[in-house]
Amino acid sequence: RTACAAALLRWLHAVVTRGTAWDPTIASGGLPATTPAAA
Repeated sequence: RTACAAALLRWLHAVVTRGTAWDPTIASGGLPATTPAAA
């Protein structure tokens, strides 16, 4: 239960503060995938 609550809080924080859509990686505490910059 605690893990589910923490995941939901992380998701809400990301959505509210960054306008980010649902991403399971972010919700699990990981960093979002980034695309490398073109050289």
